[in-house]
Amino acid sequence: MSEVTEKIKAELLIRCEKAKNDTDFDIWNDHIKYVVENALDLAKKYGADIEIVELRGIIT
Repeated sequence: MSEVTEKIKAELLIRCEKAKNDTDFDIWNDHIKYVVENALDLAKKYGADIEIVELRGIIT
């Protein structure tokens, strides 16, 4: 994971934690993490740019 991706992920985790406190839904652990995992599997399978796919999965 690149430095840019790490920074975006860190900020998103902070925002997801705040949203979880407001809504009682853990969007990171119940949704985004699975989107990213599936997207990366498909990217590897089809030869897509891993960093681009990961970033897109994170900001879904």
